Amino acid sequence: MQVKKDIQFSLYCRGKQLIVDTYLNEFADLRVLIMAKLHLDFFGECGGMGRCVTCLVNLNSDKDEEFACQIPINYSLHNCTIKLIGDRLVKS
Repeated sequence: MQVKKDIQFSLYCRGKQLIVDTYLNEFADLRVLIMAKLHLDFFGECGGMGRCVTCLVNLNSDKDEEFACQIPINYSLHNCTIKLIGDRLVKS
C-alpha cells in the first residue's frame, strides 16, 4: 500500500530551495525530517533536546525563531516556507 504524501512545503538552507513532500507522522518532528532529507552535519546536534540551538527555523518568514525539534509533522506545515536559521551558526 502506497501512502499519499499530502503535506508539501518549501525548505530553504543556505540559499537553496528544496520542495519537501511528506505525510502525517512520517517523521517524529521537523528536525528528524530535515536531518533525513538534507544530511547536515551541524543540524540538531543535541538530538532534539532544544539545547544546542542548531535546529532553529523560521516558518513563513516570521521573525520568530522556533526549534525544528518541537514542530510536529502535521497539516499545519502544508504550503509553508521554512528557512533554516541554525545554519548561520556554523561556518560554511
